[in-house]
Amino acid sequence: MMVSKSGFYKYITTKDEDYSHLVSLEKEIKKIHTLSRGTYGRRILSTLRKSFIKIGRKRFFKIMHKLDLWGIGEPKFNTTTKLDR
Repeated sequence: MMVSKSGFYKYITTKDEDYSHLVSLEKEIKKIHTLSRGTYGRRILSTLRKSFIKIGRKRFFKIMHKLDLWGIGEPKFNTTTKLDR
């Protein structure tokens, strides 16, 4: 398999990175989700940013998907009366 030199050395230097910050981030997301009684979804991201935790939108949603956490959206508005025609 042909790999560029820069790609090879980048792989060598990043494969041993410490991902403990992701574990603490998962715990924080889970804590906020349980405190909101499972209603917070996207709002967790703004809550994290307000508490000065830097995280991207895509990484946040990957973690939410990995933890199988989902927020409850607003119900669809249904009209209860019929229009007179």
